[in-house]
Amino acid sequence: MTLVCGIDFSEASRDASRVAAAIARKRGEALVLVHSAPLPASGQERLHAALEGEAAALRDPELPVSTELCFGWPDEDVERVAEAANASLIVLGAVGHRRGTHWIVGSMPERTAQRTRRPLLVVRDRSPLEAWARGAASLTCVVGTDLAASSRRVIDAANQLSALGRTRIILEYVIYHPGEYARLDLTGPIYHRRLHPVVEEVVTRGLEEQERMITGAESVNSRYRMTLGEAAEPLLSAALEGGAGLIIVGAHQRHGLNRIWHGSVAHNVLHGARTSVLVIPLHGADPGDAPALQPPPVTMVLAATDFSPEGDRALAWAGAVTPASSRLCLVTVISQEDERPAATEQLRGRAEAMNREGTICEVVTSKDVAASIAATGERIGASLLCVGASGGGGTAHPFFGSVARALLTRSRVPVLAVRET
Repeated sequence: MTLVCGIDFSEASRDASRVAAAIARKRGEALVLVHSAPLPASGQERLHAALEGEAAALRDPELPVSTELCFGWPDEDVERVAEAANASLIVLGAVGHRRGTHWIVGSMPERTAQRTRRPLLVVRDRSPLEAWARGAASLTCVVGTDLAASSRRVIDAANQLSALGRTRIILEYVIYHPGEYARLDLTGPIYHRRLHPVVEEVVTRGLEEQERMITGAESVNSRYRMTLGEAAEPLLSAALEGGAGLIIVGAHQRHGLNRIWHGSVAHNVLHGARTSVLVIPLHGADPGDAPALQPPPVTMVLAATDFSPEGDRALAWAGAVTPASSRLCLVTVISQEDERPAATEQLRGRAEAMNREGTICEVVTSKDVAASIAATGERIGASLLCVGASGGGGTAHPFFGSVARALLTRSRVPVLAVRET
């Protein structure tokens, strides 16, 4: 594997190259220095010589260093070289703008974070990272998590650092009350100074589960912070208070209006951090030893039904995929409270027919079926949601046609949509 480091001959980029070299030596990987210049001109030989001088200062028998002189936009050139080299990491200094376009497109690290499919380390203070790479000190890392399944990539990144050197992990979850109420389908007044008991239960359980996923660190502490604004500021405060040398954060890499509406925690952390930041694309490429290929633990499966054939097939599949040591929860959603007795009787009948000991039955009253199923899954700590999906012919089933689609886009818990034509 290879590390790629962008360099523009500034002190910040030289600091980044020193950190990149230290990490490459630690991993036993090669290093590529990339410089991007305007279109080829008479100074090309001088740039080649300067770039080779930077490489020579880092190169030793344990570290092969090569160079790439490119002519284009820096963020595009770095990403292209990283893709061609199958780089495991991109390293940049915490400065750098496209020539003449600073206020339009932002800094090179921010643009690279928005487009790359590979982990990106933006170096602001090289000292903690260099000392950690040499084995001279422990590295304190603030790890931002949203408790979704995709944040496993951020946990994996923390574990990889722990495997290379001593680390202390601070796992942070930022709570925005209106968002939590909507996601967990809660009603009633919102108190910003204290947590709803359901929110506290779900968040605490999620943090405990992710704590158990962290391996090799000297210490792991998890905590949540409440905010009335965006999530970046609490992470920045956590890093400052904890004396962290690194913030690790995931990037959903939204684009256009979707990014404007939802914001970007990774972008705001990069923009405001006083320390180095490791950005992990949450939907990027997996390395050859992909942690994503490891089977996840399945402790609870939720199966939703409206007692139609599509719903019963979802129950059957849920029974088939739920391990014998795990629990199964059957749920149905009603629109009127007076439907509860009949729905409860039907659901219990389905549970008895499945003949599975310890099966839980939940009847939920709600106008938003998908939101209720997703919220119930989170509240009970489900590892998987199982729902029916209508087939390709005819009109979509009013329950499962729309609900399955909604769950596939909004649920934090993985969804198995059972489709039979």
